[in-house]
Amino acid sequence: MRGRFTRHGLRRIAGRRIGKLAICGLSLAGLAVATLAGGALSAQDLRFFRIGTGSTAGVNFSIGGLISSVVSNPPGSRPCERGGSCGIPGLIAVAQATQGSADNAREVGLGRLDSAIIQADVAAQAYGGKGAFAGANRQAELRALTSLYPETLQIVVRRDAKVKTLAGLKGKRVSIDTAGSGTQALARNVLARAGLRPADFKPSMVDLGTGVDMMRNGQLDALFYVGGVPAPAIAQLADMVPIDLLPLPPAALAAFRKEEPAYLAMTVLAGSYAGVTTDIASMGIYSLWVTNSKLSDDMAYALLKALWHKSAQPMLANGHPAGRQMALASALNGLTIPLHAGAARFYTDMKLLKTATPTAKP
Repeated sequence: MRGRFTRHGLRRIAGRRIGKLAICGLSLAGLAVATLAGGALSAQDLRFFRIGTGSTAGVNFSIGGLISSVVSNPPGSRPCERGGSCGIPGLIAVAQATQGSADNAREVGLGRLDSAIIQADVAAQAYGGKGAFAGANRQAELRALTSLYPETLQIVVRRDAKVKTLAGLKGKRVSIDTAGSGTQALARNVLARAGLRPADFKPSMVDLGTGVDMMRNGQLDALFYVGGVPAPAIAQLADMVPIDLLPLPPAALAAFRKEEPAYLAMTVLAGSYAGVTTDIASMGIYSLWVTNSKLSDDMAYALLKALWHKSAQPMLANGHPAGRQMALASALNGLTIPLHAGAARFYTDMKLLKTATPTAKP
């Protein structure tokens, strides 16, 4: 669903099964009917722009939906200066559920997604051709648009599992999230550093929503999740089943930071979830909004102009707790891959860069 669409093309797409998408709060079919009925396409072509996110139960899907809303400006919208959309005229952004960061990196790098939300550590591996992205799997076309907000490692355990440390997960049933997710990559690394081999625990590779259901039903003892705090799905779980969060030992954090300086010391504050009464030491990494180098400089510039428009900030802050951490002032924090040239130009105009050189700023 890339590029511009004629009236005939929009009708074809409106009737196609397209999976889990969030499009400016409307269904694609409903938007097509409303737009065609108003005759807006005769004056202005539409462009659809896909944003890969993650599981529908995760924070990134919600944030992707918010970003979609603020950068979109469908035909017939009220003008920005009169309190309407301040997005890109004719653009309809789509938040698409995916398998997660690694999947997103490949899809954006290959040009099958226009953009995506990706953990900064996964972005670095994909761009640098490391780990699962070695050799021909390297995604050298990845470019950063902006840093969004820090994501936190959350290791959730049922209280009745009586697990207090990472080592205590030995022999337990543990969800490490789906293949292709940034959570799974980090979970495997964390468990290995805790001395747990794959044979030492009983892994499940399911998304957050499924993992929460299994935790509630007593089919799992623990799950890993990397995302904003509070995560709605985990908050719902905590309201139904007593849970604890496992702390990350300081030595483990130091080892991770030596490997990737973009990792952050994070704390899940007491009260973030029902029953969590003490602060939990953990680690985190920024989530990045990334695209392909082949995206036009003007489009990259326009996306950021819309995202950081003053009218967008209340929408982001009120739409999700993680949105309150998104700000132009921190847009260059934790970058692990080069900026898109159009993004570099935008930040230079905003006086956040001295030169429009598209380099990463760890």
